[in-house]
Amino acid sequence: IGTYDWGGEKAASYLHFDVSGLSGQVVTGAELKLWNSWSFNCTPSRAWVYEVTQNWSAQAYWWPGPSYNTSALSHADFANGWTNCPTQNWATWELPISNVQGWVNNRAASRG
Repeated sequence: IGTYDWGGEKAASYLHFDVSGLSGQVVTGAELKLWNSWSFNCTPSRAWVYEVTQNWSAQAYWWPGPSYNTSALSHADFANGWTNCPTQNWATWELPISNVQGWVNNRAASRG
């Protein structure tokens, strides 16, 4: 995620999680944690998490990637790893329990 040219081009990343091992379980909380190893400066930038709305495979998609819901599930603000910023660290998004429970209950609806 991010940009290399002050926001002219913005990168997106697509992640896929296998939730089949959670079948029949009750979700009481869910977080997405990604390691932030470098930031352009110490000013936190916002990054969003969106739900993918179509089936996809990393081998079958190129820019701009599969479609996604335009309402974000969550966002996080962070800037870690630049020379004078806090050291490398985790960026954390709190995910809505209802969405995650829906993916666990209906694996067909889990596209990411």
